[in-house]
Amino acid sequence: GKLLAQLLYYGVMLIVLQMAVSVFGDSAVNEAFDSLLAFMRFFIGVLFAFAFAVAFVVVYNTFTTNVIERTREIATMHTIGEDRKHVVAMITAENLLLAVVSLPLGLWLGILAAEAVFSAMSTEAYTMPVYIKPTSYVWIVLSVLAILLLSEVPSLRRVFRLDLAVATKVM
Repeated sequence: GKLLAQLLYYGVMLIVLQMAVSVFGDSAVNEAFDSLLAFMRFFIGVLFAFAFAVAFVVVYNTFTTNVIERTREIATMHTIGEDRKHVVAMITAENLLLAVVSLPLGLWLGILAAEAVFSAMSTEAYTMPVYIKPTSYVWIVLSVLAILLLSEVPSLRRVFRLDLAVATKVM
């Protein structure tokens, strides 16, 4: 009885296998999946690099414009004896305040954009809910602060290289 059932099972499997185009073992499927995940991680890394670069350029442009518009004010502060540390602290505090105000709005708009993209890809057959790990928010905030501080360096160097006589002239 048991031997006959096993023979019947293997006979059916042979018939099914004859119709199969290819057969993959667990290790081949796992290797293909790992290869796909590695490609996805690389692609996501490239996307993050572009996002970092774009954010740097936008923040750099904003801060540089802010410093250029305030060149006379900053030069006057230097002329009356304000030290560099205070000027750097003032500019950094203003930039951090701008970041603190804009980060919640940016996070909220990012969530809305992700929900819009995922809902556009969802169909009757499947849905793709948006799930963002709480640690992702921490990484986003830290990345934005790092971009902010890096973007500030060229503007601060410009402040330190000001010719006070020329910068404080009446235009």
